[in-house]
Amino acid sequence: MEREEKICLFVILIIIIAIVGYVSYSYYQDYKAEKEAEEERSRLFVEEGDKITFEVTAWTEDNRIFYTTDQSVADDSSRLKTANFIFYSDEPDLSVVGEESTSKFNEGFTEQVLNMKIDQTDTFSVTPEKGYGWRNDSLVKEIPISDSIPLYVVQATSEFQMTYNPQDMQLHIGQRYTHTYWNWPIELVEVNNDTIFYRHSPALNWEITVLPWDAEVTGISEKDSLLYITHKPDQALLYESLDPLELTEYNPTFYEIQTIQSELQIGNIKGIIVEITGDHIKIDFNDERAGKYIYYEVTIIDIEKA
Repeated sequence: MEREEKICLFVILIIIIAIVGYVSYSYYQDYKAEKEAEEERSRLFVEEGDKITFEVTAWTEDNRIFYTTDQSVADDSSRLKTANFIFYSDEPDLSVVGEESTSKFNEGFTEQVLNMKIDQTDTFSVTPEKGYGWRNDSLVKEIPISDSIPLYVVQATSEFQMTYNPQDMQLHIGQRYTHTYWNWPIELVEVNNDTIFYRHSPALNWEITVLPWDAEVTGISEKDSLLYITHKPDQALLYESLDPLELTEYNPTFYEIQTIQSELQIGNIKGIIVEITGDHIKIDFNDERAGKYIYYEVTIIDIEKA
């Protein structure tokens, strides 16, 4: 082989070695950087104020799930669910630790996820004190089967105008409107600058469809200024005594207090029917998790430092 060819092959070999060396070095540097990033990431732990991405399933001490981000758990009919059960999505949850966005998990949850690391899975319990509190017997209410509402109502003129007469047409005694909730007629009986006085004016035996069950207008008393309503809950739910958990499969047993215009003035919360007799409907407005230990299975997916 001629000297020039040997020199050419030697140069080519040197170039190949240089290329292989450069590629190897670059790969090593990338690998090293990736390992360092993984090690740095593995050292991250949850602190208050961090934004965390996590998977979670939460259940009560009687093994009823009330929250999950796991599609398979949500679809598993063998896993009992509470009446308030929520499937968040098939994506991990995202919350800022210690802020209101994690309030659905309570103080105990926040305390337990602090110091968890990325990719760590933990199962822990939360006591009622740091969970959803203890049961309050005053939140167990009875609605009489034969209920009543005031026959006459006084309302601020400005409020009435906004609700029933936005065109600001002149009001006069005898005018009739449709009540925004009950859907029956109301009739103006007195019109003043500051207040409106109107009368509920449904016909006797008017069927009510706005409640979680059927009801009927069964009496009108001018003497007592009352309109009497008879509730007619689903006969399939007529049990003398029933544990709330046994009713969680029945949609009619779960409703918001604002759907009943009775003497219950405790805000917009939800309740479960626990008893129906010939005289009353008993409804428990305690949070279904109140007084119970709560269990969580949590996996930390990512941590974004505050």
